[in-house]
Amino acid sequence: MKNYRVLLVVALALALLGVAQAPACQDRDRDGVDDSTDNCFGTYNPLQADENGNAVGDACDPDTPMHDYTFDVCYLSTLTPQGPGATLTDVPTAILANDDGRTFEGRMLLPPDVTSMAITGPGSQNGRDIWFMIDTTQLFTFWGVLVEGTETAVDDHNVVQSITGSYVLLDCPNCFGNPDDLDSYVNWTQKSRGVWTANVASPDECGNVAPVDDDTVDDDTVDDDTVDDDAVDDDATPDDDSTPPAGDDDNGDNGGCGC
Repeated sequence: MKNYRVLLVVALALALLGVAQAPACQDRDRDGVDDSTDNCFGTYNPLQADENGNAVGDACDPDTPMHDYTFDVCYLSTLTPQGPGATLTDVPTAILANDDGRTFEGRMLLPPDVTSMAITGPGSQNGRDIWFMIDTTQLFTFWGVLVEGTETAVDDHNVVQSITGSYVLLDCPNCFGNPDDLDSYVNWTQKSRGVWTANVASPDECGNVAPVDDDTVDDDTVDDDTVDDDAVDDDATPDDDSTPPAGDDDNGDNGGCGC
């Protein structure tokens, strides 16, 4: 297993322990960096990495260099506080890639004694590092998890097997009905802050999530493209490929009624 390490011990410790952190009222993404100097003032990125040196942080820069690691769809996370708060273990965490190859939808199922709702939200990755800010705003108490992961271990195929970084767990008991609290975490309360680790897991650990259809191979199990794009029509919809004869779902393949 190949390893990639970019977290300096001192930088990580400072980020996790909250040394010299900006007040929440000046830090909408709660990463400890004042909005006036934050290179991604709307995205949690305490390490402020800027690989291409354009003064826009990697976490929010669409032009940050892409690397060659691939993230799987399901991991089990551990949130270990560096200070007050309870450790949360085996937290299902799904990374559902979008077609652009960079952004994704993040989903996390916190323990039932924290919240009964799945928390979701946008994320991005650069083929090596990963960032996401997910929350639920559907109950009277809002919950959110903000994550930056910049230490990865990959297998021989460059698929990420484990990730380490930092997190902040927030709640907001009095946010319901206040539109100002839907696009900023300024008024949310920090429940814990510390080390985030995630290890690859079977998709069924994350509720049978499946990879987003790559639209080049008809994967039929959870096919989300609009046409059957493989050589043989083998799905359960009417004949939708270009291979003759027309209507070959009726010629004994495993789609349709097979009659």
